[in-house]
Amino acid sequence: MKEFEQSLNKMLVETFEKIVNFEQTSMRDALGADVTLAEVHLIEALGTQPNKQATVGRLAQVLNVSAPTVTVAVKRLVAKDCVEKLPCRLDGRQVIVRLTEEGKRIERTHRILHKLMIREVCREFAPDERVVLLRLLDTLNRFFA
Repeated sequence: MKEFEQSLNKMLVETFEKIVNFEQTSMRDALGADVTLAEVHLIEALGTQPNKQATVGRLAQVLNVSAPTVTVAVKRLVAKDCVEKLPCRLDGRQVIVRLTEEGKRIERTHRILHKLMIREVCREFAPDERVVLLRLLDTLNRFFA
């Protein structure tokens, strides 16, 4: 690999690891809650849905994971009082997952954390550098899609 490619690879890996570690540590410190980052992201996805509720199938679609994966995570989050399951009025075979007050607190804290993180990163870049950064991230997103 060329020097640039090696440096880029190293920076991408380190950045990903640091972002994950930052999120996990910040959420644990801010909330004192015993939730994993994957669970926080499920809570975040649920928070974007109308009335902060959705079916397991819809959450799987939003998160791009399987329904059984969401079912397992929901079960853990019910035990942690972050979400509740309700029968679907239209289809008794489906379950509606809804954020509890604790889930809403976690979702709000996570949203604020991201807002602060982005605000801090933006301070470091001039407007023309921001355009290049966004282009880079767009390229990465398209690659990983």
